[in-house]
Amino acid sequence: MRFFFKHNQQDGEEYSDRLLGYADPVLTRDDVIGSDPERDAQAELLSLWHADFGTDVTSLSDIEAQPQTETHKALRTKDVWNSGTVRWRLGRILGRVEGGFKTGSRLWRACRQIPDRCSYQGGSRNQ
Repeated sequence: MRFFFKHNQQDGEEYSDRLLGYADPVLTRDDVIGSDPERDAQAELLSLWHADFGTDVTSLSDIEAQPQTETHKALRTKDVWNSGTVRWRLGRILGRVEGGFKTGSRLWRACRQIPDRCSYQGGSRNQ
């Protein structure tokens, strides 16, 4: 049994599919993604990271030792560095593309999402 009711554009008015009285989630997905403040914050973090460290492999200890960087400031919680919270936050975006940037490895770095720009040079570490 289908619960979708398809309406076509009529008389200049636009109608959307409805599911049991609610907007179809597939049709509204782009609007939700486009207005996601968490995703915006992650994209901003990776942008700051790239500005501070480029594509260099960077450990959390390196960032913690440089409190003047914008990356360090963005990773603080209530203006306090908490390594556990930082690891948890970065673990949530590992391998995801946010704002055109992607984390490249557990030895952290932020790379522009262009093929072959974020590959690890040497060793057998995973990307």
